[in-house]
Amino acid sequence: VSEEYKLVPDTLYLIVSLIDHFLSHNFIEKQRLQLLGVACMLIASKYEEICASRVEEFCFITDNTYTREEVLKMESKVLNFLYFQLSVPTTKTFLRRQAQESKIVTIDVKLGWKKGTKITFPDKGNEQPNQLPADLVSVIDEKPYDLYKRDGNDLIVNKRVSLAEALGGTTINLTTLDGGGGDDTIF
Repeated sequence: VSEEYKLVPDTLYLIVSLIDHFLSHNFIEKQRLQLLGVACMLIASKYEEICASRVEEFCFITDNTYTREEVLKMESKVLNFLYFQLSVPTTKTFLRRQAQESKIVTIDVKLGWKKGTKITFPDKGNEQPNQLPADLVSVIDEKPYDLYKRDGNDLIVNKRVSLAEALGGTTINLTTLDGGGGDDTIF
């Protein structure tokens, strides 16, 4: 219905919020849920839309199941229950805030960076009210690797070779850190 009537997304979120709030404190028969939905749609469109639809159009939405008077009476019931307080945070409010706060920081790890290297992004950390945002500091840690062990700047790998291979020379295939292959010859 909201797509057919081209309602703005804020209207839809307010409709859901109004229905949810009303139903959390009031019992309503199953047959009257559509009436509640239409009344909340009327309220939300009056609140959010530049040009709200007429009551008769909301009756038409229900295939004229409900009269103009029934819709207006339910509207009054909902508004009185809410004490006419329609400025409530809806799901969209939190989604909008989350989208504004979500920032992705990309770290391009350079070759040779060691464990403990600090990367600082000024003013990208948590923000507190009435304070400047903190710096975001990331510290490089080493990911354990089954095949290689680090010793300072060196990567050490242990491979078994027979005495004959060690004395006569052999070629050993090693998998590199980036997944490629390499051949090392032992003389």
